[in-house]
Amino acid sequence: MTTPTLEPDTRPEAQGDSTKRFGWITITVAIVGGMVVAGTLTSAVFNSLRDVMRDETTITESVAGVSSLRVDVDSVGIEIEFGDVSEAQLAVETKGFKQAGDWQLTTEGGELAVERAGGRSGGPFGDEELSLTLPRTLSGEDLDAHITVSSGAASLEGDFGDLVIETNSGASNFEGSAANLTVSTGSGATNIEAEVSGDVVLAANSGAVNAVFTGSAPKGTDISLESGFGSVALPDGAYKVESNLSESGMANVNVRQSDDAESTLSVSVGSGFLTVE
Repeated sequence: MTTPTLEPDTRPEAQGDSTKRFGWITITVAIVGGMVVAGTLTSAVFNSLRDVMRDETTITESVAGVSSLRVDVDSVGIEIEFGDVSEAQLAVETKGFKQAGDWQLTTEGGELAVERAGGRSGGPFGDEELSLTLPRTLSGEDLDAHITVSSGAASLEGDFGDLVIETNSGASNFEGSAANLTVSTGSGATNIEAEVSGDVVLAANSGAVNAVFTGSAPKGTDISLESGFGSVALPDGAYKVESNLSESGMANVNVRQSDDAESTLSVSVGSGFLTVE
């Protein structure tokens, strides 16, 4: 009887599926790599164009009869100050696909306004920097101002009458004085260093307010926080204080209190945190 002998299988391994699988992996990696390179090159091209494509202009406007200022900016940086000029001057500098000529100064009914010509959008690519210089003859309580900042930045310096600053998701800074001051902050940030003789109203949703007041105490100070953060320093003096705090709100009020004080302080906090001193 002969015992059968098992011979080893010497047939070559089937490599068709493996080769195809690794081939597709190689192609996929190449495509993804190409997309990354293309994206990097595109970004580099746009950055280069933004730096090369520059435009600037200076716009002037008479301020005869002007008693108020209105500025509404979106994704723009603007500086506002008083200087040795005879007319209002708006210097505009742009980069990328935005045009300096898109901006204008207008006066109507005693109001000086900074706005885009025809309400046009500035386009998605590029940067814009504005600088508004007002004649010193306008400085003081005779000039009211309303400044609105949406995802941009505004720096304001000088003396005003009734001043309103609205900051949505941008940042604003004010240094100077005002007869009355109203500040509203959404998810942005506001910094103030000012002297106010009348009423101060500070409101923040999820944003932050940092304010330092100098000189004499404001007639009335109203501070309202939802879920934001506030730090307020008031001039030394006595205040008649009213507070409204929710269970999740926190406030540290460290001022001299008196029911007979001429200056009032009202504090309302939702889920935010406030320090007043």
